[in-house]
Amino acid sequence: MSDQPTPTSVQGRNSPADPSTVSSGATVRRPPTVSDPQDTVPRHGESPVPRPPVPDGYELLDEIGRGGMGVVYRARDVALGRDVAVKVLDGRYAADSAVARRFVEEARITARLQHPGIPPVHHVGTLADGSPFLAMKLIRGRTLDVLIRDRPAAPAEPGRLVAIFEAICQAVGFAHAEGVIHRDLKPANVMVGAFGEVQVMDWGLAKVCRVGTGAEGPGPTPGPDETAAGSVLGTPAYMPPEQAAGAVNRVDARSDVFGLGGILCALLTGRPPFSGGDIESTRLLAARGDVKDAFGRLDGCGAEPGLIGLCKRCLAPEQLGRPADGGTVAAAVAGLRAEGEARARRAEGDWLAAQARAGEEEKRRWVLLAAAGIVAVVLAAGSGTTTGAVLAVLAALGAGAGVAAWQAAAASAARREADQATAEATRLRYHAQLRERATADGGRVE
Repeated sequence: MSDQPTPTSVQGRNSPADPSTVSSGATVRRPPTVSDPQDTVPRHGESPVPRPPVPDGYELLDEIGRGGMGVVYRARDVALGRDVAVKVLDGRYAADSAVARRFVEEARITARLQHPGIPPVHHVGTLADGSPFLAMKLIRGRTLDVLIRDRPAAPAEPGRLVAIFEAICQAVGFAHAEGVIHRDLKPANVMVGAFGEVQVMDWGLAKVCRVGTGAEGPGPTPGPDETAAGSVLGTPAYMPPEQAAGAVNRVDARSDVFGLGGILCALLTGRPPFSGGDIESTRLLAARGDVKDAFGRLDGCGAEPGLIGLCKRCLAPEQLGRPADGGTVAAAVAGLRAEGEARARRAEGDWLAAQARAGEEEKRRWVLLAAAGIVAVVLAAGSGTTTGAVLAVLAALGAGAGVAAWQAAAASAARREADQATAEATRLRYHAQLRERATADGGRVE
């Protein structure tokens, strides 16, 4: 058990079996445990799922995850000679069951979302026993919940995580534009690849809506054992109030925005918005929209005020108080990033100006010292050793020394200002570089 596990879904629990190594677009599910609402690690001694028939054209290698609907294997695409992730229906479910229909619907929804931040589906087919399977991109990396848990205390780390968050928002915004809502957004359902890819995974709870509404669009006819209105789907610790209350027909793109706010809350504070003693108490916190604790943690996290404000807007208990969709949140994050880059440019300009002022002050100091010396020499030469000449020399030296001291103090202050501007410009440039590296390979598709 990790010392900071991530929340468990009430229905459709998802998490990679080994999130530090390999995962696919379909992550692991298992039934929730009442004793630990944030448990994601498979328990020791779980019985293995029988190995399925081998899909035509693929060689099944090792199992990399399993859950409520299916089992995920690392597999070899024989024709193309590449590794992929193959997800097959759990052997407990019949090929004509409602679970099988949901399995196929997940594949179809994911396949229609052709975006660099959403794992592509390569193939959907049927095994020899009639059950469905799908082949997807195999992602090597770690889930975001693991990155949050293991992140170092380095000051550059928040900048990298915010860049990851922006990529998540762009992927979710694309899905919203296509009329698809995810309904289970959380760090455990985000994969960060070894080369910077950011993938929003596990669309098993997704639903297709008419664009701009929460109403269901065309889809499979629900069977008697499928989820009906009033049921709770998702992960309570990241769940919007309307979803936690079972108001399925009210769930829309703004519900996903709440999930994005939950991810950002975890990035900034290390914890989800809601945390109760068990699943039910956590769900009740979510249903009441009790974000007081989350807002208190955000206020004390030390992040940029603009980022904290955006997180709070996403976590608004009332749907209409949240940004309209993922694209709106992505635009807001991009605006905050642009402001940060502008501050970096201003800091760099201030640094250059401070350096120039420091140089000028140093020059003036030496000029005044030299001038004072010349005046003293001239007065001494013209007046001999009389008292007036001595006084003139002392006055000139005193004046020159006073001005020189003032100039030295001004130069020292200018140098301190330059050092401060240098440090700020370096910090902001480093954050910008990390954001660029985090998203540079977001378009990689195997």
